[in-house]
Amino acid sequence: MKMGDGGFRPAHNAQYATDTETQIIVGVEVSTVVTWGNWCQ
Repeated sequence: MKMGDGGFRPAHNAQYATDTETQIIVGVEVSTVVTWGNWCQ
């Protein structure tokens, strides 16, 4: 992925979905995609 310093390095994005009442993780997504545009819905 392109980093803030202009260089490129291996990186991953992770997103967790949680249930607010039970505080249990109910979903996990991991990607090497640079932007989260379509993920955050």
